Amino acid sequence: MTFQWIFMLWGVSEIVLAIAKRSGSTGATRKDRGSLSLLWLAIGGGIALAVWLAYAQLSPIALPRRTILAVAVSLLLAGVVLRVAAIATLKKSFTVDVAVRADQTIIQHGPYRWMRHPAYTGALLSFYGFALSFGDWLSVAAVVVPVTLAFAYRIRVEERALVEQFGREYEDYMRRTKRLVPGVF
Repeated sequence: MTFQWIFMLWGVSEIVLAIAKRSGSTGATRKDRGSLSLLWLAIGGGIALAVWLAYAQLSPIALPRRTILAVAVSLLLAGVVLRVAAIATLKKSFTVDVAVRADQTIIQHGPYRWMRHPAYTGALLSFYGFALSFGDWLSVAAVVVPVTLAFAYRIRVEERALVEQFGREYEDYMRRTKRLVPGVF
């Protein structure tokens, strides 16, 4: 039962964040290009399909349920910690939709010292943990594939907006850091 509460609290916290941190009243210029809508579609569709596939148990993961849940919760919590650290580092610059403000600066400290999108890395880790909790390989794929592709699109949109805003300064930052995994990708 503890696992269900952890997953539920994570889901509710992401929904609250999505409502509370839109760029609408911040004076920012939206550059989202539909990426937020695509993310919600990928998340909703992926989870719906994963639930159905988990119920069908077409490709169960051959590990004890407790082991699966322990790994799943560990991934989810690691993702939450990284995401919270990234959002706290961005402070007022964080919005759930891609937007830029005239007074915005490039944040290059905290987790942004090593990667350009630690909040997305954290979100992806959390989604991967959530997907694993279904205990079925097809369910994992049903969440991981569309959510990862949606985040990949969003990252391209966001980086385009930041290059437009900051030009060479952001391009230099891109050369020094990886997108999601320090030293790898």
